[in-house]
Amino acid sequence: MKKTWFITGASRGFGRIWAEAALTRGDQVTATARNLADVADLTERFGTNASPGKRASPQKVFADEIADEARSSGEAQPPCQ
Repeated sequence: MKKTWFITGASRGFGRIWAEAALTRGDQVTATARNLADVADLTERFGTNASPGKRASPQKVFADEIADEARSSGEAQPPCQ
């Protein structure tokens, strides 16, 4: 079964290893790094299964991903400020 991963720190180390492993098995990965240029090669190598995360703190990107998923499923809540 295809899975979707959200991996922070995917430019090197364990984050990079996990991202490449998930992509190699055919899963989808949103990979973030301080410098998105460091994960751009994943899109070149793995196509649309790899997408660089937005340039923001991991917490902000994760919150945005959850909000997007909630909106698409009809379970959206008003944003907290």
